[in-house]
Amino acid sequence: MMTIAATKILVVDDPADAKATLRALHTFHGTTPVSVESVDRLSLALEYLQKNKADIILTDMRLPDSSGLETLTRLLKQSPDVPIVVMTGAPMEDALALDLVRHGAQDYLFKDKLDGEILMRVIHFAIERKRAEVALHNMTLELKRSNDDLMQFAYTAAHDLKQPLHNIIGFIRILEDRHKGRLDKESAHDILQIVRSVKRMGAVIDDLLLYAKAGSTGLNMQQVSLEDALQIVLENLHQEIGENDAVIMHDALPTHPCDEPQVVCLLQNLLDNAIKFNDHKKTPRIEILAETRGTEVVFSVRDNGIGIDPKYHEKIFVIFERLHTQAEYPGTGIGLAICKKIVERHKGRIWVESRLGEGSTFHFTWAQPNSSL
Repeated sequence: MMTIAATKILVVDDPADAKATLRALHTFHGTTPVSVESVDRLSLALEYLQKNKADIILTDMRLPDSSGLETLTRLLKQSPDVPIVVMTGAPMEDALALDLVRHGAQDYLFKDKLDGEILMRVIHFAIERKRAEVALHNMTLELKRSNDDLMQFAYTAAHDLKQPLHNIIGFIRILEDRHKGRLDKESAHDILQIVRSVKRMGAVIDDLLLYAKAGSTGLNMQQVSLEDALQIVLENLHQEIGENDAVIMHDALPTHPCDEPQVVCLLQNLLDNAIKFNDHKKTPRIEILAETRGTEVVFSVRDNGIGIDPKYHEKIFVIFERLHTQAEYPGTGIGLAICKKIVERHKGRIWVESRLGEGSTFHFTWAQPNSSL
């Protein structure tokens, strides 16, 4: 026999049907403590819930002062942590009952098939499911708070580190000027290495700030011409494109709802990598493609560079993960992690298709303008 802990049940139904429910409960719960309160109107149910705690609510879909979704919505608003089981009197209302389950009811029962054992099982599992939902919701909120705190810490720490680095470079320049012409070759080399290290640390801090901003700042969603966003990126990378004689081609790119600074950052990281990671034996050729697939647009950045071993296709999107030394290809190991965060904040996906020596194609998806972001 199924048993449940001491349970306070609120039945919201007309008196005759409420009595049938009570009989079903009393025929099965045995010695299990069950406290039942019965009301026949939504207003009375809400009044009861303001003053009392219930472990579960059994409610008819049609009450004298409300019906259907209105009943469910107001009960959930009053007692969001209390599971609700909808009771219906006719099979023809099956579709409506299912709709109410989609909107937050835990389950539904047909009154003409009311059975004590079935009723107690439904009550038991509804309470357990609701507890699990509440626990998951609370855990999600706590995880979000922790993540927000971590992002804020990263942003603050990175921001506060920038000034000391500027000071270090300033003092080194003063030393260079003060001892100009008197430094031996080894000392001059040491100072040069210090400057390079500080600049590299500055680049890491700048990328950490971008990473923190990508995950913590609110999205300013607006219709953005991706053609215009690409032009901004090409202007930003003008020097790199010229130094490498890179050839960049692109499809006609759509106007899309997104956060413009973040999409510029995304495209700039992908294009910068496509230019950087080549073997210098051939001209970098990069294509930017856009294709509608169902409810989303798939953008692709394709290059003819050095390629990536498939076993690293997931690893490269992890922050600080690098496949090459600074001497081979300079960088911070944060760029693709920033890309991943930006795409995911826009409810998209990002992945790579590549093999060593065969170039790489980075794909990312964007929801269609009429889809929910």
